[in-house]
Amino acid sequence: MLYCRATGPTRWDHLHPVSRGGDTVPGNLVPACGRCDDSKQDREVEEWVRSTSPLRPQKNELPRIRREVKEYRKKFNYIPREFKSKLSKEQMNIYQGFQRELQKLRTHLQLVGLLK
Repeated sequence: MLYCRATGPTRWDHLHPVSRGGDTVPGNLVPACGRCDDSKQDREVEEWVRSTSPLRPQKNELPRIRREVKEYRKKFNYIPREFKSKLSKEQMNIYQGFQRELQKLRTHLQLVGLLK
């Protein structure tokens, strides 16, 4: 497995998180143990390694992981793209309107003390 080299992967992890536009396709999915998958959450590998998560890979493992990720993505011709770059102009307008409405809701919830 890419991260901890444990045997018997139990999950598939998105290298480029779905929440950031990652696709569920070969080239973006790698086998992972449950502990690594849970620890990485919705972060890129580099963010995860630099985080304070107790189960993150050691920093000295980062060059190996980078190299393996690069080879893996090349094999499947996968280039990660951010979510917003995948939207048409019309979709972007809808998305931005949705974001404005969410911000209004957050502000209201903060004012009434339901959100900090």
